[in-house]
Parts: sequence; C-alpha cells; structure tokens
Amino acid sequence: MAVSPFALHVNASTNRHSISPSFDHLRKSISPALKPIWRELQQQLPLNKIDVSKTVRKASAIVLDVLVDGLYRFVDQPYPPSQKNFAPVQEIGEAVEVACLEGQLPADFPEGVFIRNGPNPQFGCLQSAASPLGITNETWVEGEGMLHVLFFKKTCDSDWSISYKNKYIESETFKLEKQRNKPSFIPAIEGDPLAVLAAVSLNQIRLNAGNKFLCNTSVFEHSGKLYAIAENYLPHEIDSQTLETFGVWDFNGDWSRPCTSHPKKAPRSGELVIMGIDVKKPFYVVGVEEDSQQAVKVEYHKFAESSFCSGSVFVAKNGSAEGEDDDDGWIATFVHSEASDETQVHIIDAKDFEGGPVAKIRLPQRVPYGFHGIFMATPNQS
Repeated sequence: MAVSPFALHVNASTNRHSISPSFDHLRKSISPALKPIWRELQQQLPLNKIDVSKTVRKASAIVLDVLVDGLYRFVDQPYPPSQKNFAPVQEIGEAVEVACLEGQLPADFPEGVFIRNGPNPQFGCLQSAASPLGITNETWVEGEGMLHVLFFKKTCDSDWSISYKNKYIESETFKLEKQRNKPSFIPAIEGDPLAVLAAVSLNQIRLNAGNKFLCNTSVFEHSGKLYAIAENYLPHEIDSQTLETFGVWDFNGDWSRPCTSHPKKAPRSGELVIMGIDVKKPFYVVGVEEDSQQAVKVEYHKFAESSFCSGSVFVAKNGSAEGEDDDDGWIATFVHSEASDETQVHIIDAKDFEGGPVAKIRLPQRVPYGFHGIFMATPNQS
C-alpha cells in the first residue's frame, strides 16, 4: 500500500488555541516514548559499524519500534461465552488417526483430502491498540489463516484410514511476527479514523505492509496444486499432504496485486477464472447473470440443536462425469456443537440431503468457525 504525503494547514489567533487538547496529549505522550530510543540504539548498533546505509536502516527500524512500543498499548480482546468457538486452537503436530463415531464411509467415497480454511489468531486472541490518536481493533475475520484437514485413504484391505491435521499458513507477515514473538502489526481495519490512518502508515514504514497477509478465507486447486488465499494479498501455494507453505504464487510474475478469494474453474477447459482487486487503477469488474425463470428445488439439512457447520463442500463420486446428476455424491462439512464444545465432520448423501449423515467423524480437538473448503480427490482412482 502506498503512503502519500499530505500538508496540514493550521490557523491560529489570539482568541483561539492553536493546539488542541488531544494534540497536547499526543506531545506529552511522545516525550516519554523517545527516552528509551538512544539507549536501544547504543545496545543494537556497534560503534565500529562500517556499512553506513545498513546502519541507518537498522537505526530507523529501532527508532520506529521503540516509538510504537511507547505510544501504543496492545490489549487482548476477550471472547464472551457465546463466541467461545471463535477462539484459536494450537497446531497438533503430526496427523492424528480419527474414526467414525456413527455410520461408515461409503465404499465408493473417493480417497483424497478435505481442507477448510479459517482465521486463527497467532497470539491467542484478537488485538486492540490504544494510542493518543484513538483506538483501533482487529475484527473477527482477521486471525491468521489455519488449515484443518482430513485425509481419506484406503488400506490394502480396502478399509478406510482417516486422519486429521491442522497447520498455520506461514505468510511472510506470519513469520515476521512469529520471529518477534509478539503482535507487531497495529490493528488497521476498524477504529478511530486518525488512529487507523496512523496504523496503516506505521505498519507500511516499519514492516513493509499496511496490514498482515492473513490468507485465511479460502482454498482452491489449480493444475493439481493447492492454494490458500484471502482478499488482501496473493495466493500462497500449500503442500496438500504436509500443509507446508511453499510461498506466494504471482502467476509466474504476471500479477502483483491482491486477488479475489473465490476463483472458479471452467468445467470443460480447466482454466482458472480469477479477478484481481486493488484500491489503485486499473479497476476491473466483470459480471455474468442468467435470466432464468426455471424453478429451483430447495432442500434443507437440519443439524442437532446448537450445532453449526462451516466449510461445506460437494464430493463427487469416483468416475462422476458430465451428464450424471448434479447430486451424485456427498456433502462434507465441519460441524461444531456449542453444547459439548466438540467438532465433528459429517458426510451427507447429496441425494438424501434432508436425511441424516451417512457418517460422523469425531475430531481430536474442536475446530473454530471458519470459511471455505475444498475436497481434492487423489488422482488416477479406478
């Protein structure tokens, strides 16, 4: 995000204060913040440093960090009882074997991976930041992206082996804050206008990004590769088996702007249809609408009381081809019970959507509410 300089014109007279109380408060707040800067510079920069340009850059970074630490007070946002499943969870490490709690997977259910993306704040909760300019807050959609994955494999005896794993998407801003071991980006989405403007500017100058690359909204497949994405940055390529983050995908150098997190694949050609968005020109908008009066049949699947789903995907049967019914397969979805605080994965027959799940899979830990998912079938299944 580019930061443009601007001029501030102040009118003053003998009958009017030229400095507002809030500005005076800001001046008084800055003074104590500057005191530790010289001490920090002495500790971090050796006197015999030869690389002047590198020294200047490091000194500037130290000054800005100390200034932010002095002016801003980061506060954890509490989770009320009604929002307890928005709280983050830890990575469990290696994949854990899980089993069906009820029912069983159909024999013709495809092998593959069911992946869901969603926000999971790295430092335990969302942050607010208070400063003399006001307060800024992270919103509930801003946690760092975490993938929750179920692996479906068949053994040599044609029995099902199911395992679960979760892992953070390690964007550059995620790794930066992980290395610092503390929240470093000032919240910049919601808050008092001047405080938001200052937060974006300071983030850009200090950390080379106005806000974090969250990568927490969606996942999609293209040419056999898995990508995770959010609206504010480029997609990140992910290993579908280990969940390691390979890095940013910039379309082989052809694109450097944020992308929509809802790309679509052309059914016959396999081409990826995706649009880029940015606050700067050029702007691009495309829309397609079909004027159809044909009635659509709507069915509802009811979950148990106080249970909610996320990341639902359609899983086509093995060998499904054009011309077969659109509901020839299953719906897979993460379901969380507020009553028991447990999360399961339900497999629902799409041809009997109003009926009960054909299988319920218990997970080793709860899965926070999140966004979109995908099922990637293992290729070359007979």
